[in-house]
Amino acid sequence: MRARPAFVALAVVLAGCGTVPTSSSPVEITQVADPPEDVGIEALPPVPGASREEIVRGFVDAMASTTRNHPVARQYLTGEAADSWSDTGAITVISSDYAPVAGDDDTVAVTAGLVGGVDAQGAFTTGSGQTYDQGFTLVQEDGEWRIADPRDGLVLLEPDFARTYDEVNAYFLDPTGTRVVPDPRFLVSGESQATALVDRLLTGPSAVLSAGVANPLTGAELRSNVRIAQQVATVDLTGLPADNADALNVLCAQLVWSLDQLDDVRAVRVRVDGAPVDVTGVPDVQTVDDWASFDPDAVPAVSVGHYVADGALRTVTAGEAAPGPAGTGQYALSAAAVTADARTNALGTTVGVSVAGGTATLLVGPYGVRWPRSSRPGPSPTRRPRPPAPRCGPSATAAR
Repeated sequence: MRARPAFVALAVVLAGCGTVPTSSSPVEITQVADPPEDVGIEALPPVPGASREEIVRGFVDAMASTTRNHPVARQYLTGEAADSWSDTGAITVISSDYAPVAGDDDTVAVTAGLVGGVDAQGAFTTGSGQTYDQGFTLVQEDGEWRIADPRDGLVLLEPDFARTYDEVNAYFLDPTGTRVVPDPRFLVSGESQATALVDRLLTGPSAVLSAGVANPLTGAELRSNVRIAQQVATVDLTGLPADNADALNVLCAQLVWSLDQLDDVRAVRVRVDGAPVDVTGVPDVQTVDDWASFDPDAVPAVSVGHYVADGALRTVTAGEAAPGPAGTGQYALSAAAVTADARTNALGTTVGVSVAGGTATLLVGPYGVRWPRSSRPGPSPTRRPRPPAPRCGPSATAAR
């Protein structure tokens, strides 16, 4: 993914001069090497005699390491806690100005601003101004303070989280199966990111999106980690329904659009039980160009613009009348708005304002059919409420 800024120690190299000009004073020339793109967090183990606050602070710092299983962080725990603590659950992101405060009962309280949380599938929820407040119980083990009751999951400072995690989209299918819909996830940077992203696709959409999307990858599993060579990612799946060409088409589009976000991926090769997939008109090595019709940023064809002329609702397509009574001028509209359902790609609700006898009436109903005149009369035209602005694209509920 995109390189993130990292704090590194920079070596300053003095360049020697072969000849020193006599017309001016010597000038010291320095060279600063560019930092590497990926700089990990070097976790430090506890020092002998560390206080309770130092142990808690060291544990928080060590959780920022991307080393599998966080072995250094476990050194801050008692032997029993180190064996039972799970670092694979949710992530809590807190402000960097947190304060560990030791109490009188061998506890240390950590208070900070709650930036947000990331669940096990990488979906982020903001902290909404809440406060993070957690107590740690410490005990003496071999003469050193150690944490006895860590909660499962990770606690990361906001700068550490921003440096080590990337926001990528897991793409699922809209209900019509014609477009992919983004489901943002936060994943650790590095070579394992492609495998983690496909794993999130296999697990399914986040709770907030699950009711509005389909997942053709349901039930499938990875036979091996995603392999990337010469910017081509190879995804080998198993557990797919047999002889289901339609599902194969859409899941290829789903995989290609998802993996295309990664900087080291430009194309995808899909395998099922080790064998190449057979998708009509699509090459073995697929790119988003092969699935351009699934573009998440494409505007649905039905989401055309509308305008009001001579009391009638018309489309921007050659000025054609909209279907139903609204298009005939029957309601003597002075303004109108049309919404598009981003999940079904269909025009949905139409809102119109009709003025008659000095009274403005709000009409609401389905697109293309007769509207019930059930709304209350409004004030005179000089003070009538302004209707929503007409929309030419998907409604505000679109997942983008």
